[in-house]
Order: sequence, then structure tokens, then C-alpha cells
Amino acid sequence: MDLGIQDKIAVVTGAGKGIGGAIARALAEEGARVMTTDIDETLARETAEAIGAAGGRAFPFALDVTSRKDVAKLFGSIRSSHGPIDILVNNAGILRRQPTATVTDEEWDVVEGVNFRGARYCCQEVMEEMRERRWGRIVNIVSLVIKMIGRIDVASYATSKAALGALTKILAKDLGEFGVTVNAVLPGSIALTDFNNDVGYPKDTKLMPGMSIPVGRRGTPEDVAPTVAFLCSQKAGYITGEFIDVNGGLLMD
Repeated sequence: MDLGIQDKIAVVTGAGKGIGGAIARALAEEGARVMTTDIDETLARETAEAIGAAGGRAFPFALDVTSRKDVAKLFGSIRSSHGPIDILVNNAGILRRQPTATVTDEEWDVVEGVNFRGARYCCQEVMEEMRERRWGRIVNIVSLVIKMIGRIDVASYATSKAALGALTKILAKDLGEFGVTVNAVLPGSIALTDFNNDVGYPKDTKLMPGMSIPVGRRGTPEDVAPTVAFLCSQKAGYITGEFIDVNGGLLMD
């Protein structure tokens, strides 16, 4: 399927590895020019080089999403060098596993700063130009944890991701009439990512009493990336404000 994003300018945060890296590769395979951003510039460059080796186009950048100044500066530089931003994937994230009562203000602020405020800064940087051009795609990587609040002890992570989910729906309503879609993807237990190691998921498909993955395996970053790529496409213009589960059937509504 031709997703119709040839030559579109796409920014992916947290693209240095894991789900972000897979999303960057998937968009590049569809012909997008991908800006791979990460707090670790070396990792961002490695993803861009892998995309280039496969025949795609990618450009690496260091980005601290928690700094509005850094976000504004980088997005301005991208516009100057490559053109208006068509696609934004807010994937950068951080997790801390701590009992709610013992999370310090500083620790809470770090998690919220990356997972919610950083995504908000990026959205605010692109939403007006997308509105004016009457086309744009924003995909926020949230988490199945927001549907399991109370069952996994990651209070700061869960609340920050829940806030990002709320922002997704707010922006979808605000931007829909201008041809800009905003959706959330909720990955489940994904192997080969730091998050699942931090949250304490076991290595097999049994997550906790009474819960298992029907497809019989944990997911991979490459299981998540195609869904994100489709939501960024011309084909997905009638999908907005949605939360798309990619979890192997773990949570069936």
C-alpha cells in the first residue's frame, strides 16, 4: 500500500533505539524524510545511518524535549533546512518504577517533563503551521499502562501518559477541521525496550495472575511501527482522536 508520504518531513522523538527507531525506519521506507531526534545524539545518528544504508533519507539531531527553548530552536532549524514539518511522532519517554508515596517532586518532574511536557512542546511547535497548511499528522506514543492504572506501580509514568492521552483528544478536536489528525498508539509488552525491563514484566507472555498475551509472544518495536506509519499516512485522514492498542490482545475492550 502506498501511504502517500513520499517527501513528507517527519520528526520522531526518542528515535535512537527501540520503538522510536523502528518508527523512523518505517516512515523512511515509505519515502518520508525523517528527522531522527534523541537526547543521545550518537543514537540518533546510528538510526539515521541505518536508514541511509537501506536507501532512505534521515537526518540526526540531539534534542532535549524537556527544554522548550531547545525544541523551538531545533524545529526552526528543520524548517529552514528541510521545509515545513508534516508529521510529528512523540515517542520520547522515560519510566521510573516507584511507590507513589515515595516519589519525590524532582523524580516526578523528570518523568512528566519527558512524557508529557516534552510532547506538548513539540505539538505546540507544529500545530499552527499544520493548521495553516491544512494537513498534518501527529501520533503520540502513550502506553497500555493508562488502562491498567492501579495494577502496575508506576504512578508518575501512568499519570504523565494519561495526560498525553488527554492532550491527544483535545488536539484532535481542535485541529480536525483543518485536515490535521492526532492519534495515540498504546504499545503493550514490547521486548527489546528499556521500558518493559524497568516496569518488571517477566520474559514470557504471562504478565500477572489472570493476564497473558493471546498471540503467544511479546511484541517487538517492528510490531508497533507499521501502525504508526499508517496513522501518519494520507490513507488515515478519517481517523483522529483514537487510541490504537498494539498489545497482542492483552487488553480487549
